[in-house]
Amino acid sequence: RNHTGAITKPHATTMNVFKALADLSRLVGTVIFFLMAWKGNTSAMSRKSQELYVLVAVTRYLDLFSSFYSVYISFMKIVYISLGVATVACLYCKEPGCSAYNAAQDSVQHWLHIALPCFFLAWAYKSQDPRGFYLQSDVTELMWTFSVVLESVAMLPQLLMVRRSFQNGRKYHCVVRDAICVPLFLFGIYRFLYLLNWGYRAMTEPSFAFMLSHTRLVLTVSAFVQVLIYSEFFYIVLRPYLCPARAELAKADQTGAEEIGAGVDPEVGGATVNGTQDVVKTIAQQQQQPATSMEPTGNEAPRL
Repeated sequence: RNHTGAITKPHATTMNVFKALADLSRLVGTVIFFLMAWKGNTSAMSRKSQELYVLVAVTRYLDLFSSFYSVYISFMKIVYISLGVATVACLYCKEPGCSAYNAAQDSVQHWLHIALPCFFLAWAYKSQDPRGFYLQSDVTELMWTFSVVLESVAMLPQLLMVRRSFQNGRKYHCVVRDAICVPLFLFGIYRFLYLLNWGYRAMTEPSFAFMLSHTRLVLTVSAFVQVLIYSEFFYIVLRPYLCPARAELAKADQTGAEEIGAGVDPEVGGATVNGTQDVVKTIAQQQQQPATSMEPTGNEAPRL
């Protein structure tokens, strides 16, 4: 909305290199999530994060059929909504994805602990808008604010699920080979590039700078929260490259712990811990037996 309250379209079709790369990163990440769900590689996927992203897309693109900006924007909106719904449907209905999905690890109550607080935060923010609260006259503005707040934490269930899998034995090694890390990395790059896109457009487009001045708080806070959420993930991914010696040491420690847990002694090249304990027990029993007499018998000659 401009200073008179009228809805404006601040060069919605403007394209720059940051926006193009951000859209490409998000599209590729969304397609990878869908292909993983379609092929059944869902043991590390969070269905709850996918549901939250569907909610983000639906609430942000409520103007899909009421406002036309460009063919590109309309096409991308349809693609994001369609792929999101299809991914969630595969996680619920399509085998083997729905059976491979690990519900025990994906335990966040996303509707109660994520979606609902984000809605109340968006409501509270719009109620403090100096231009007035447009809930009754324009629901799309409230829903857009809600989508921005929700998107900042929508990937939280997925990141928590990945973190738990790392803590269960794969924290520092084989990280980049996990398929789930690829779309997560792309979504992190997508958010970073959109921050650059907003800054670039604010400097080059006066109408966009005016709109940004009224949404600066929600965008800044949401972006900061996303940076904090993704920071640990990027740290885990990059740590094997930044500290290779430490990563190899952690890998060796983990391998040794797994071998001991499986009953294998890493110092004896395949001997079992149980077998080693049996040998030690036998030696101890032999030492506890009374010593035999060293006196000569009648059939033996005395020793000089």
